[in-house]
Amino acid sequence: MPSSELIDLIQRIDSAYRQWTGGGLPGPQAATADQHFLWLHQQAPYSLLAHGGGVDPVYANY
Repeated sequence: MPSSELIDLIQRIDSAYRQWTGGGLPGPQAATADQHFLWLHQQAPYSLLAHGGGVDPVYANY
C-alpha cells in the first residue's frame, strides 16, 4: 500500500489535471477516492509523471 504522502501527491496531480481539463484522471468509475488513487498508482494503463522545479521527477508510476 502506498504511503499517505504518495496518495496525497497523486490527489494533487489529479486535482491539477481536473483544474486544467475539467475532469479527473481517467480510471474506474465505481471506485472510492482511495481506491481510485491506488489504481492510478498501481494499475493505470498510462503513465503519470510529475515534476517540481528540479531536474528529476517528483513522481512517476512506472
